Amino acid sequence: MPMIDTSPCAVHLADMDAASRAFDQSSQALALAEENDDESACEAARAAEHRAREAWGVAAQEVGRVVHMLVKMVEGRYS
Repeated sequence: MPMIDTSPCAVHLADMDAASRAFDQSSQALALAEENDDESACEAARAAEHRAREAWGVAAQEVGRVVHMLVKMVEGRYS
């Protein structure tokens, strides 16, 4: 089977990477806020974690959709 060019996924992969970094930063912020017993900072960090998790999921779904489309195109060419 031929290699599949994943460059159409580059933007979504970059989005996944950025969301992952945002999640790591918000997790660190949450740990610090919990350490300092700062409830408002904890809430903000939890919300940031949630947004980052959702952003990662959306980007991952897009990568899956694009890869699925590319595989179907390759299957059509070589079947």
